[in-house]
Amino acid sequence: MLKLFKYSKGTSKKKEHDTDTNIDLDIRVLMDYVLKKLDGSKEAKKLSKEVKRYNALNTEDKLQQFPHIYFRIEGYFTEKDSRSKDAEASRIRHLIRSRLTRIKDHSELHLLFIPQHEQETLFCKNLLSDIIEEAIESHGVNFELSEIQEELSQEGTNDHQGSQQDQNGFREIASTVYEVIKELSGEDVAINVFQLVYKRYFDKYHLLDTFSCTISILPSEVYEAANLSVTNPKELNKLYHKHIRKLERENQLLRFQIQRQTELKESHQESEHLKSAILHNTHDAYFLFDENMKIKDWNRQAEKLFGWTFNETVGRSLMDFVDSEELRNKFTSDLLTFHRTGKSNYVNNKFVFSTNAKSGQEIAIEASLRSIKIAENFLFSVFVRDITPKKIEEIESPKHSSNS
Repeated sequence: MLKLFKYSKGTSKKKEHDTDTNIDLDIRVLMDYVLKKLDGSKEAKKLSKEVKRYNALNTEDKLQQFPHIYFRIEGYFTEKDSRSKDAEASRIRHLIRSRLTRIKDHSELHLLFIPQHEQETLFCKNLLSDIIEEAIESHGVNFELSEIQEELSQEGTNDHQGSQQDQNGFREIASTVYEVIKELSGEDVAINVFQLVYKRYFDKYHLLDTFSCTISILPSEVYEAANLSVTNPKELNKLYHKHIRKLERENQLLRFQIQRQTELKESHQESEHLKSAILHNTHDAYFLFDENMKIKDWNRQAEKLFGWTFNETVGRSLMDFVDSEELRNKFTSDLLTFHRTGKSNYVNNKFVFSTNAKSGQEIAIEASLRSIKIAENFLFSVFVRDITPKKIEEIESPKHSSNS
C-alpha cells in the first residue's frame, strides 16, 4: 500500500544515504536562514538555542524532530508577522517550496507543505491505514481489514476536499475497523491498537492545525476509555481547544468576508444613490434605455421637458414616445447597425431633432447619446437639452428673414 511517511521498498541503502546527506544540507540552509532573521528579543534568543541544539543532531533525529522545530519557527514568525507588515513566515514557506525542495519532497516531511484539505485527507486516510496494518501485523491477516486497506490505498489524494462528507466517510471506516478488531481480539485490544498508532501521529504532527481533524474520526470508545494512553487528558483537552480555535478563526474570517461584502454592497448602493441623485437633479433632461430600447431611468427634467412622468415611461419602449415614424425607423436601423459593426450616426454622438411633448407641443432638442457596456450587453444614456427658443430665435432673426 502507499505509505506516505516511509521510504519506498525498492530504495537502496546508498540512495537513502545520499538522500539523507542532501536533505541534511537543505535543513542546514534553512536553519542558517532562520538564525539570521531572529532579532534580540527574549523569545528569539530562546528559539535560537533550540535551533542550534537541533543543528547538532544527526540526520535521522533531525528528520524525526523536524516537524516540531518547524512549527516552533513558523509559530514565532507568524506571531511576529501579526504585529508588523513583515511576512517572514510566508518567505520561509516560499524558500522551502522554491529552493529547498528536498525538504518539501521528502517522504517523511512533504505532508507539512501540501494544501490543508489534502493534509486532512491524508491524515485520516493514513492513520486508518496504519491502524489496519498494526492490527494485521499483531493479530494476523483478516479479509475484511485487508479489503478496507486496499480501498484506502487505491483512493487518490485529490478525490477528497476535507469536507464534512469526507470526514463522515472516514468516521464510518474507523468505526468498521474498530468493530472488526474488537470482534477478533476484544475491546481492549481494539482500543490499544487505535491508541498506539494515534500516539505516533500525535507526537509528530499534533502542532499542525489540520491534525485536529483526526479527533472527529476516532470511535468514541477510544478517547473515552479509562486507560486512555493516546495522550493524557490535559493534552486531549488542549487538542480539542486547538480544534475549536481553528473553527473560530475560520468563522471569524467568514464573518469578516461577509462584513466586507456587506460594506462593498452598501458602498455600491450609496454610490448608485448618489449618481441617481445627481442625474435626477441635473439641469439637463436625462434618460437611460437598454439595447431593446426599454427605458430604465427618466429624471425630473425629462418629466418637465416631455411631460411624461417616471412611472409612465420606465419599462416601456423608447419608440412609444417618438412621434415621427421616419425618426423611429432611422433610429431603430442605426441601433441595429451599431450592434453589428460598432458604427452609428447617433450612438456616441450629438444630434438635433424635433418631436412632440405629451401636450402635443412641438419641441426642438439636442441629444447626446452615449453607450455603456455592461458584461455582454449595452445601456444607452441620453442627455437632452431643449433648444426650441434658440430655433425660434434663428427663424425670427433678420438674417434668416433676408435669406427667406
